Amino acid sequence: MRIKFESASFARIFTLMFAIAALTVLSVLLLTGCQNGDNPSVADNDGVRDAASAGDLDLDDMSGENDEGDILNMGSRENVRDDLPDINFGGEDFTILQRTEWNYEFLSESQTGDVVNDAVYMRNLAVEERFNIKLNLVETPGLWEYQDTFIRTVRNSVSAGDDDYQLISGYAAYMPRLQTGGFLLNLHDLEHIDFDRAWWSTDLKDNLTINDKMFLATGDIALSLWEHILAIYFNKQMAADYQLENLYDTVRSGKWTLDKINEVSRSVYRSIDGSGQISETGDIFGYATDTGNLVDNFYGAFDTPVIRKDENGVPYHAQNIPKMAEIAEKVHAFLWENPGAYTNIIAASGPENLYRYIFEENRCMFLPELLGNAQSLRNMDTDFGIIPYPKWDENQDNYLTTSVAYFSLFCVPITVQNLEMTGVITEALCVESYKKVIPAFYEIALKTKHARDDESSEMIDIIRNGLTFDFGKIYVTELAYSMNILRDLITAKNTNFVSTFERGERQYDRALEKVLETFE
Repeated sequence: MRIKFESASFARIFTLMFAIAALTVLSVLLLTGCQNGDNPSVADNDGVRDAASAGDLDLDDMSGENDEGDILNMGSRENVRDDLPDINFGGEDFTILQRTEWNYEFLSESQTGDVVNDAVYMRNLAVEERFNIKLNLVETPGLWEYQDTFIRTVRNSVSAGDDDYQLISGYAAYMPRLQTGGFLLNLHDLEHIDFDRAWWSTDLKDNLTINDKMFLATGDIALSLWEHILAIYFNKQMAADYQLENLYDTVRSGKWTLDKINEVSRSVYRSIDGSGQISETGDIFGYATDTGNLVDNFYGAFDTPVIRKDENGVPYHAQNIPKMAEIAEKVHAFLWENPGAYTNIIAASGPENLYRYIFEENRCMFLPELLGNAQSLRNMDTDFGIIPYPKWDENQDNYLTTSVAYFSLFCVPITVQNLEMTGVITEALCVESYKKVIPAFYEIALKTKHARDDESSEMIDIIRNGLTFDFGKIYVTELAYSMNILRDLITAKNTNFVSTFERGERQYDRALEKVLETFE
């Protein structure tokens, strides 16, 4: 599928003027209502996005003439200067290879009244008009099961020496295959992209930059980044019925920990038939989960990344520590020894999302889920709230989380000829997403339409600001799946983290050495 946006015309100019006027009205409405302050299912791809860059902003210490830190002020964002040159590319094509399943990140052929779609349309139009280019969107299947096809598409193009794609947007967990295959440019060599600005994730940049080289990036250009952040949903009616403490206050006080969610989940459990045997079809649970990405998120939530950097900036496997052994034991006890926790093993027969159905049937207090899936739960009769993943303990400073690694990472193939255009347009698309798309997504689609109360909106800000990245998670396929240890142990009902890691340590280290060779 290939979609071309036509060149400028009077009709398009009029459309742009009308759209800008409409957004101005929307901005006023937002400003009066906002606060100051890996084989997945993709059934809910029209989820919602956040308004910050990827987890690296200190909201209490952001200032400057561009007001980049005022992340909720849409009007302020519109006035941010990007320092891009005033350049005319003469109607040249700028081609983006994107995944069909996530084409909404760039595809918007007209305004439809949907605020996110219309913001994407306006972003595309603004970039085309400003730099006189044509955005060409080329789609190819990009789910996990299609990774070989996606990689082959890029490999064949680069191997032939063709300048087919100026930018590639793909599935985070398998995009490193393009780097280790030698197909990608060092993004730090591209002029006009400033990865220290608010619209890029500086946390990801810091994690993925080795020897001044970085091949993959993300930020506000990726709508999928924000909808795949993990959070905890809770049933507000059940919380009232069981006379639970105010969970929002628990979060605010810093006492929302693994021990606390374990305790509350146990107190909620009820065996409906009185048999004392757990029944997935009738019992009332405190927590329902699977053993995949939802367990992986404990690495990030408990501030225990798979990969850290030493004093010289060299990555190393950081899992073999006493804390990880303790995490494995306590998570196992929570998910398998607490009757209030229903744990659905992904490999088991039956529907993978049974844990989610239990929540939708009002038989579960807590549901770990993608932030963007708030929209898919809006038809529940019972109100729900949104809070962060728990901290490891009260000594942990912040609530942390990750974005499941099928968000979009961006890269540039080595065959690109017009590097100046690639740098300018990539930066411009990210800037315009920061200005237009993310505020529309975050304020309207999530915090207004789907969050059920003001407190959840406050919690969403906390969740967003705790977004972290891990070299070991991004490069999971290239690192012999070393970050799958915890999920594999939980699936097997095993707690022997240290011995499991040590059995594979030599393989993990060899894999890491091989990856690091591509940064030399």
